[in-house]
Amino acid sequence: MPSLLALGPEIVERLAAHLPATVQVLEGRSAEDFARSTQIAPAVYVVYDGGAIAQSRPDARAARITQRWLCVCVARNLRELASGAAALNDAGALADSVLEALMGWQPEGTSQPLTLTDLPTPRYDTGYQMVPLAFATELVRKTTAA
Repeated sequence: MPSLLALGPEIVERLAAHLPATVQVLEGRSAEDFARSTQIAPAVYVVYDGGAIAQSRPDARAARITQRWLCVCVARNLRELASGAAALNDAGALADSVLEALMGWQPEGTSQPLTLTDLPTPRYDTGYQMVPLAFATELVRKTTAA
């Protein structure tokens, strides 16, 4: 049985295969990592954003778990620095490429394809635009332990 968080590296691999070589695809630790302007850009950071129990068997030996994953698209553009319009445009184009690669894709070990969910608020900081996309999927975990 794969690790509970095995989907992160799978998403990284999928994005790396579908995005231009100039875009770095990395695993992030948390959404708070993107509050500062020290990021690599262009890049997409894949971050586990928690989950919920969709259903649990009465004997508690199996559960359907909904996981949420963020793909934070980071672009840096110093033109139009005050408004951030150029960086937003670049991050938007990167986000479109991420959507194309992930929407409807069903990773191995999941019971549903990735579904785009409510989107967190984007952030702008001195030429860096961060646009988070949120995806959910479901997996089933069972125990064989006595």
